[in-house]
Amino acid sequence: DIIVNTTPIVDSDSAKQTEIAIENLTKEIIAQEILFTQCHRYLEQDSNKGIEVLESAEYEWKSETKSGQQQTDDLFSSPINSILSLFSYLDKIRYW
Repeated sequence: DIIVNTTPIVDSDSAKQTEIAIENLTKEIIAQEILFTQCHRYLEQDSNKGIEVLESAEYEWKSETKSGQQQTDDLFSSPINSILSLFSYLDKIRYW
């Protein structure tokens, strides 16, 4: 029988290179996490600004709509009330 040693031979230089590579990858991961956190914060701030703009526009639109509706009501309420009272008066005359 032939016995083969399957334990890899690792010299100190390759172990040191591997350690340095792992340290560099760890630093890169940490840097990416920091960058991701900053980007997330900026996106959240932009999103909040967008929501504020939309809410402000919605409030303004509702105010203008309400104001326009009130103007329309004011414009038509007086003539309509006059016409309705005229019809009521005409009904009274008809049944005399």
